[in-house]
Amino acid sequence: MKNTEINITDLKEFLKLKFSKLIPDFIYEGFGDYDSNEIDILYELEKYGITNISELEKIIPDNYMEAVTCFDPYKTRVLF
Repeated sequence: MKNTEINITDLKEFLKLKFSKLIPDFIYEGFGDYDSNEIDILYELEKYGITNISELEKIIPDNYMEAVTCFDPYKTRVLF
């Protein structure tokens, strides 16, 4: 992926590629068009020192997709 400064277009493409099995296409339809939340997303990433896609990819564990797709929220119980 790119080492250039992160922007909403690159972030949108990264999310589509990385999480295509988890996130339906319709969620991406309006993301990044002109919503003011995109500035908030980029700001939050920058606060954590993530300024490009390569840095973002580094913090996602290699087994993330496997772990998430195996998780069944209906079978998991939280005990207090």
